[in-house]
Amino acid sequence: MNLVLTSDFKGRWNVSMNKFGEDDFQDYIDSWTTDLMTDLLGCEMLPNFEADLLPDADGRDIPQSAIYLNFYNAICDSDLVSCCCGSYALHSYGMVDMLKSMIRFYWLRDQKYKQTISGTSVMDSENSVVIKSTHYGLTRQFNRGIESYQSIQCYINNNLTTYPDFNGCNKNKMSWV
Repeated sequence: MNLVLTSDFKGRWNVSMNKFGEDDFQDYIDSWTTDLMTDLLGCEMLPNFEADLLPDADGRDIPQSAIYLNFYNAICDSDLVSCCCGSYALHSYGMVDMLKSMIRFYWLRDQKYKQTISGTSVMDSENSVVIKSTHYGLTRQFNRGIESYQSIQCYINNNLTTYPDFNGCNKNKMSWV
């Protein structure tokens, strides 16, 4: 399932890496896409969604049926107020944006740990300081992904007659409190 491409990680989603990390990053994208999509849609609905995907000219898999495009694309719908989060309206920035936001968070979170021959190690340098994710907007970006995730699930829940096989897992925003 190629919903997100390594070339998507630029601008606000920039991921710095060297030539040795590109294969690892692609593996990371593949693994997290599968995990997140399984959580989002559930084990019964995901195979139906995957069966509807066809690659575009860039190699990105895009749903073909309107029932999947309805939540694959961005959603701005006042009916999403009642689903999960109180009195404010939710909206989705689209599935690709959701996946990029969440995968980038997990990738950058895990980058300080490296697997070596002698075990897991953490980088230590006298000339640099590790900054907290709150200082470079990583938590805010993850929460942007969660907002889309919740909006997609809310949209599906509001249309269960169209999506009877939905059985996704809830996810919540992150806080440092």
